[in-house]
Amino acid sequence: MQASNNENPRTHCLVCGFDFQEIILPEDDCPCCGMHMGFYWENCHKSSFIEARQEWIEDRNAQWDVGEMQPADWSVDKAWAQVRANVPKKFQ
Repeated sequence: MQASNNENPRTHCLVCGFDFQEIILPEDDCPCCGMHMGFYWENCHKSSFIEARQEWIEDRNAQWDVGEMQPADWSVDKAWAQVRANVPKKFQ
């Protein structure tokens, strides 16, 4: 079972834009922002992702949840580019 509807499986985190490079499963946690993927994103409100994104950036200083997976050239600007390119507009 996927953490999305069957018509639009997600491969990117809807909070930070991290590319899982495969379909996200309900048991997955994002190694970048730490968001748990175990829900159906189509039924969630935009505000849920905006609040999670704001908390990750403002309260946690956009720190990676799994620091050893952070690419050396990673930046918040690159994360925003991933969000803009890969997250549906209704969740941005």
